[in-house]
Amino acid sequence: MSSDTLVSNWFALLQKYLLHNPRIIETCTIAVGKMIRISSRLFGAYEEKLAQVLKKALNAHHVNVIDKSGGCGESYEVIVHASSFQGMPTIKQHRLVQEAIKDDIKKWHAVSIKTSYT
Repeated sequence: MSSDTLVSNWFALLQKYLLHNPRIIETCTIAVGKMIRISSRLFGAYEEKLAQVLKKALNAHHVNVIDKSGGCGESYEVIVHASSFQGMPTIKQHRLVQEAIKDDIKKWHAVSIKTSYT
């Protein structure tokens, strides 16, 4: 079952049985979202997707994305090695990484970025 189907089913159940209490709906919605993020990360699919985005956007030869939060998806370490970083200040390298995955970074509590050109 896809995560979209799972979310749709959860919302339908929430609306059917708990519509009278918006606070319960909000709490359950947050919990379902976290469960889906955790389950999609069990096999590193999310991290691999981010690595591919970074490789393509930065023409990087090595990218490693590591969930440092024990699987809940709140804290990541991003390591990028790209020859295009040579001669570029570290702050600019980090800004390029941040720009490439900015929509994902918005969802996180913390991120550590390490870059190199070797």
